[in-house]
Order: sequence, then C-alpha cells, then structure tokens
Amino acid sequence: SITASMDEGVYALNREGELTFMNPKAEQLLGWRQEELLGENVHDIIHSHSSDHSGGESSECLILQTIAKGESYAVDKDWFQAKDETVFPVALFSSPLIERGQCSGAVAVFRDIRKELETKQRLVESEKMASLGGMVAGVAHEVNTPIGIGVTGITHLTEETRQFQRAFEAGELTKQGLSSYLSTVSESAEIVFSNLRRAADLISDFKKVAVNQSLAECEPFLLKRHIEQLLLTLKPRLAEQEVEISVICPEQLQIESDAGALSQILTNLVENSLIHAYPAGESGAFLIRLQYIGHPGDLADEIELSYWDDGRGMPEESRLHIFEPFFTTRRNEGGSGLGMQIVYNLVVHRLQGAINVWSEPGEGTHFTIHFPLGACPEE
Repeated sequence: SITASMDEGVYALNREGELTFMNPKAEQLLGWRQEELLGENVHDIIHSHSSDHSGGESSECLILQTIAKGESYAVDKDWFQAKDETVFPVALFSSPLIERGQCSGAVAVFRDIRKELETKQRLVESEKMASLGGMVAGVAHEVNTPIGIGVTGITHLTEETRQFQRAFEAGELTKQGLSSYLSTVSESAEIVFSNLRRAADLISDFKKVAVNQSLAECEPFLLKRHIEQLLLTLKPRLAEQEVEISVICPEQLQIESDAGALSQILTNLVENSLIHAYPAGESGAFLIRLQYIGHPGDLADEIELSYWDDGRGMPEESRLHIFEPFFTTRRNEGGSGLGMQIVYNLVVHRLQGAINVWSEPGEGTHFTIHFPLGACPEE
C-alpha cells in the first residue's frame, strides 16, 4: 500500500538478482508490468545501457554490492532503459533486505530526474548569460576610455589642420607655425595610436574571457594573466561599491585546466561577496591568492586558490548550507541561491577539485579551493 502511493519507482531483487517485486510507479516509468519481469535478471533489461552513459560505476554494480555486502548505496545520476528502449536519467538508492541477520536481496528506489536536469541546465545557462552580461558592461566601460581619448585627439588634430590650411591659403604660414603643426600631428598621432592599441588589447582580453566562459576546454594558460583579464570585466561592478581586489600569484605559474570554469568560479565568488558581505554603501577589500603545492610520493601536484573578503561574514548555520541549491539569505531580495551551488559543481566536476569555506560574523569569509595541476573537464 505504501509503495503503491509513492511517486518513486521501487523494485526488489533476491540474492540471485531476480526481480521479486515492482511498484506501479516503476511499471509506469519502465513500461514493464511486474508480471513480465518476475524471476528475471533485470540487470540485463533495465541496466543494459547504464555504463554507456554514467561514465562511472553503474547502478547495476552498486545493487550487486548491496546484495553481496549488505550495505546501502546511492547514485545521484544513472541511466535506466525502458521497454520502448528509451534511456532516461535516474537518481537511485539501494538498501539490503535482511532476514535472520543475513542479506536475502535488495530493494531499490529510483526517481526520474529528466525535468530536474533540464531545469538545472536552464539555471546554469541563465547564470552564464548573467556573467556574460556583466562582461559586456565591463567592455563598454573600459573600452570607452581609450576610444574617448582617441576621439578627442582626432578632434583636436582636425581643428589644428583647419587652422593650418587657412594660414597656408592666406599666405600667412610661418616656419614656427609649420613646426608647431608638425609637433601637434606627431603628438596627436601618438595619443590616438596608443589608445586604439589599448582598446584593441582590451577587446582581445574580453573576447578570451567570453570564449572561456562559454566553453569547457582544457588548455594551458598563465594563471595570473588569466585572472587579471577576468578582473577587467568585473571592474565596473567593483567600482560601484569601492571594493579593491589584490591578486597574489607567481607571474609564470602555468597550468592546463578549464579556464572557463575558473572564470565562472571567481566571478560567482566576487558577486557573492558584493551581494552578501557588505551593507549598502560600505567599501571593502578582496584577496585572491594562488600557489602551487607539490606532493611527494603518489599524490598529484595541485593548485591552491584562496579567496578572502573582509565583509560581515556569516553564522555557522549559513556556512553549513552555503553550497546547497536554492539556499539563500536574501530570498525576498531576488536571491536565487544558485551562485554558490554552481561554484561547488564547477570545482568538483569541472576542475575535479574540492572547496571549503570558513567564516564567522564580523570576520569576513575565506574560501579555499584545491584542484589538480592538470585538471581537465570530465567527458
């Protein structure tokens, strides 16, 4: 009666892996009726494609371990195949069936997570677009300065040329006037050239950041240079609250990793600090420090990224839940609670690393991220 009312699929296996029970929801999701699969080894039927999609240990193996070891297992994402050969993602939990102190089989509970994955993907894409939108604002702000100076230089040169032409046509041109005009041409040309080159460099940097934030690619890059390019895009946002950022990183520290994931991580950390760490109108300071950590023996070398803000910090309750999806302390002010959850996923799944946070009220917040020196995106 309980399983008949559940919105999750449930099935049970004996020690030989043969189906002994299936609830109505499992029948609906899989397209098989219980009578059709009773006594069958369902591993060969509903798990047949799981290893092609999961890229890791399939639920088939975990359920067999449940039976063999008498231990429970959980899978956040795996793949089942329905009767019509439709393959779909599921979250699954398996638990041993114990009779007289011994494992007599296993029961599995699974949930169709197609809609959850689609929603999550849309939210991630929204975050990406918001990040790129901020970058566009950075482009407009930063490029406007050298372009404006270049326009001023050309305007000045145009006026001087008109005066020079009038003097020449009137026969009033002097050696001093010619010398003065040539000097103006040289200075104006230098001003225009240097500022247009500055604008071109900025656009090139912004383009690299935009491409990196849109693609998941493994490539070698200089860490400090990459971060400096990213901070240019965040400069207008930081200026709004008079926040300063310091970067400590060896100039020639080069890694091969997912540059786009690193950009998104740092962007979200900065945005999180700007939104939560400081009351309106209060200035602050951030510190980003990156260093190489070598491990003797079998442990792989890694990068340690430390990020500090000197804001108001957070209580222990918030710190413990900060990486959970949809957790936010500003629900009524438009907070989605997704920024830090995306950071966690990027660190763990894209950089193959780990992230920790320390914070106390009034003491600021400190994030520490470790990831392999040659971390590449998972396939």
